[in-house]
Amino acid sequence: MPQCAVCARDVSEDIDQPVGVTVAGSPELDPSRGTKRYWEGVWRYFCGLVCRSKFDSTPYEYMETAP
Repeated sequence: MPQCAVCARDVSEDIDQPVGVTVAGSPELDPSRGTKRYWEGVWRYFCGLVCRSKFDSTPYEYMETAP
């Protein structure tokens, strides 16, 4: 099971499973299940939008090795 890159909580592996369909017909995802971001060649998982926003603002703070 992946862990949040910011707070290390477990993130569900079914975050890409749609919970509905938008008016335009696109799949609708539930961000409370978790979210992910492709960054520097690796998928980074997050427990929610708050942790993803923290990562987006200062990503190297949450990495094992900074450049």
